[in-house]
Amino acid sequence: MLWDAARSHESEILADLERRFGVVSVTEVVWSPRRVERNYERFYSDLDVRGVYHVLNKGAGPSLAVVLWDPDPVVEVRVTSRGPREVNANFLDAKLRYREWFGGLGVHCGETPYETRRDLAMLLGEPDLVKASPGATWDGRIERIARDVTGSDGWESELDMYRTLNATIDYVVLPRLHSAGTSEGSDVAHGLQLLCDDYHSLHTILGARSDFRPPADVGGGFTVRVDGRPLRVGVRFVGDRFIDPSWASECLRSRVLGETGIFELDARNAAAVELYRSLIHRRPLSGPDAQLVSAAAEVVDPSCSRDPDDDAVDLGRSVLDRFLSDHGYGIVEPLDPLVPFVDTSRGRGAAAFGRAHGTPRRLMSAARHHIAARGRMTYLRVHDRLILRNPSIRRLKQLGRRPQSFSSLPHRAAGRLRGHRAAALKAMVLLVRGVVFTGRRYVCPCCGWSLRGFVGRWGTVRANSDGYCPRCNAKARHRRLWLHLEEHGLLRDGSVRLLEVAPWPSLARPLRRVPGITHVGIDLRSGGRHVDVVGDAGFLPVRPGSFDIALCTHVLEHVDDDLRVMSELRQSLGPGGVAIVSVPLRMDAPTDEDPSITDPVERERLFGERGHVRLYGPDLQDRLESSGFEVRVDWATGIDEGIRRRHGLRTDEHLFICRPSKPGFRSWRDGLGPEGSV
Repeated sequence: MLWDAARSHESEILADLERRFGVVSVTEVVWSPRRVERNYERFYSDLDVRGVYHVLNKGAGPSLAVVLWDPDPVVEVRVTSRGPREVNANFLDAKLRYREWFGGLGVHCGETPYETRRDLAMLLGEPDLVKASPGATWDGRIERIARDVTGSDGWESELDMYRTLNATIDYVVLPRLHSAGTSEGSDVAHGLQLLCDDYHSLHTILGARSDFRPPADVGGGFTVRVDGRPLRVGVRFVGDRFIDPSWASECLRSRVLGETGIFELDARNAAAVELYRSLIHRRPLSGPDAQLVSAAAEVVDPSCSRDPDDDAVDLGRSVLDRFLSDHGYGIVEPLDPLVPFVDTSRGRGAAAFGRAHGTPRRLMSAARHHIAARGRMTYLRVHDRLILRNPSIRRLKQLGRRPQSFSSLPHRAAGRLRGHRAAALKAMVLLVRGVVFTGRRYVCPCCGWSLRGFVGRWGTVRANSDGYCPRCNAKARHRRLWLHLEEHGLLRDGSVRLLEVAPWPSLARPLRRVPGITHVGIDLRSGGRHVDVVGDAGFLPVRPGSFDIALCTHVLEHVDDDLRVMSELRQSLGPGGVAIVSVPLRMDAPTDEDPSITDPVERERLFGERGHVRLYGPDLQDRLESSGFEVRVDWATGIDEGIRRRHGLRTDEHLFICRPSKPGFRSWRDGLGPEGSV
C-alpha cells in the first residue's frame, strides 16, 4: 500500500517493485472523505492509535494498492512492530527501504499470508486475489475504484460478514441460548456471541456500534448492520472471563468450519458451552429450557442417565461440574457487568439473591461507564478536528507553561515541598487514590491492590487499562518486570544481591520487603530513601562481580554512552548473574541517534521525550551482545492475553535478559588499575 503521503515517490517505488517482484495489479483506491479516519482505524485495528494520527502521517487522498507475488520468498523470523514473527523478509525489507526514501510511514505491506489475505479482504474485498491468478503480470494500467473499507455500509448478509471474518481474524461462534418467550437475539447476553483472541480488531472489522460508546474494554454488546437491519452481537475474547480463559483458548484451537462457511465449536464443546451459559448466565429456567439443559447434558456426557423425576438443573450441574473438573476449567465471573452471573454452587437461595442484586449493579456500572466515556469521546472529537484543520496546533503545548489541570494539583503541590512533607503528601494522595479506584477488574502485582482501572501519573479522575497503579504508582513496565522476576524464581533463591539503576519507588519498595533480597539503588542524585549510592551508571562505584541481578529499566535511552553502561552492568555481575534491560523500542527501524541534536523540542519529536538521546530498534540486542552478554528477549507479545489485561501490561514492553557470555571479555576500564573499582 502506498498511502497518499508516499505517492510523491510512486514511480520510483513501482519501478523497484517490478524489478524485485511480480506485479499482479495496481489499483488506486479512493475513500469517502468523511470516512477516511474510520477507514484507517478499521484497516489497522490499532487499539491506541486514532484515525486522525493515521491521516496526519499517511495522508487522506487516494492510495495505491499494489498486489505482488514473490517467486523466491525468504521466510524467516524477524522483529516487526508486532513482535518477532515469521515473515517474508523480502517484503519487509522493501517496506523499510521505501520508508527510508521519504522518511515517513506512508508505505504498508502484508508481511505474512494472513496479513495479505486480511489486507486484500478489507481494501479490495478479494482475499483470494493472488491465489486466483498466480504469476499474473501487470499490463501497466492503474485501475481506479471508489470504495471504503469492506463493511463500511454494513453487510449484504451474515454469510458476507463471516466470509470477511474468515480471512481477517480467528473467531468462533458460540451457541445461542433459546428461551421460551424471548425472541432470538433480543438479549445480547443470550443471543449471538462471537469469541475471538483480539477483541478490538473484531469489533472494528465488523464496523459494529457499541451499546455504550466508546466500547468497554471488557467485551460487550454491539449492533451490526446486516442486510439493512440491525443485528445484535456479543463480542467476547480470551481473558474477559465470559468463560474460563483456558477453555476459551481451547475453543478457538478446536473450532471447525461448518457447512455454511462459519467457524463453529465441535459438538461436545458446543453442548458444554450451552450448558454453562444456561446454568450460569441466565435467569431461572422454564420447562422448555430445562429440556434443552437435559439435551445438552446428554451430549456432554452420553453416559449420564436421567430419571424422569430428576431435576434437570441438578443433572445439568453435575455433568457440567465433571466436565470442568476433567479439563481443569472453573466457573468465573464475567468482567462484563451486563452478563448475568448465577453461581448455583452456593445454593439456590444465594443464586436468587445474586440475580436480584446483580441486575441493578450491572445497570449502574453500565451507566457509569457510558457517562464517563461520553465526555472523553466529546473531548477527543473536538481535539481531532482542531488537529486536522491546523496540524501546527500539536506544538502549542511546547510553548510557554503547560495548562494546569485539576488532576495535576498533587504533582504541582509536591514540587513545592521537600523532604518528609513531600513524601507525606505523596503517600496520602496514593492512599486516597487507591481507595477511590478500588475494584475487581485489575490487580497490580507490585502492591497487590485490586483496581477498577489504572490512571495517569497523578490522575484522579479518568481510568485507563495500562497506566500507573493508583495505589503505588507503578508503571506497566514495573508490573511487567515484577511478574518476570516472580515467574522465573529470581527472588526465591535465598540470598540475592540486586542492583537497580535509577530505582523507581513502586518497584524498589516491594523488592526490599522480600526476605533475602539485598537491594542497592544507584542514581545521579539522592532523590529518596531507595537511593543508596549516588553515582554514574557509566562508572559504577561497585566492585566487579558484586551482584546477582542488575535491573536497568528505561535508562539507556537517557545516557550519551550507552555501551559504557552496558559494559558496567556486565562487570557488576557475578558468576551466573543476570541483567534485565528494557527501553522504548520501535521494531520497524534500526536505532536512531544523533549526538548533535541537543534541542529538547527536537529530541521529543525524534526520540519520544525531551530527555531521550536515541530511539532504539531491534539492533539493541547486537549492542548488548557486543558488550559481553548472551541475550535472550522475553517478548511482551508472548504474554497470555488474560494475564496482560488483568495486570494492565503493554504489548511493547519487551525485556532483554542478559547473562555474561565471555569470561575473557575486557571492558573499557580494565586498564585503569586497582582504582578502577571502589
